[in-house]
Amino acid sequence: MGNASHQIVRRFIQAMSDGNITDELVTADFKVWILGTPELVDRDAYADGIALLPRVFPDRLAFTIHSLTAEDDRVIAEFSGHGVTRDGKTYDNDYLYLFKIRDGKVYFLAEYLNLDEMRGTLIPAMMSLPAE
Repeated sequence: MGNASHQIVRRFIQAMSDGNITDELVTADFKVWILGTPELVDRDAYADGIALLPRVFPDRLAFTIHSLTAEDDRVIAEFSGHGVTRDGKTYDNDYLYLFKIRDGKVYFLAEYLNLDEMRGTLIPAMMSLPAE
């Protein structure tokens, strides 16, 4: 699965930066588990949250991939993210994502990240966005 899976994950991470998780990337039954949260997030809720990122980070939330490892239907991605929120706060986080892939699309994602950074910078910045 190696290179094809790597490309799927690279496209997914780029789509996060763009704020645009599409049906071409994820299955209809796509689910996400995020460290520190008790419930799975469905496709629409996750895509809606990711869609806020370009508004939170006017100059983009840039991701740097450090490694990708694929086996069977799984890809582990180690990467970091950096951005400056619209209110001038720096956001830096390190991620370890487990992607599960079926028929060329992501059907499950487990997110491991620095919760303090997410809760201290990202979530408040998302919550302070003006309504559209």
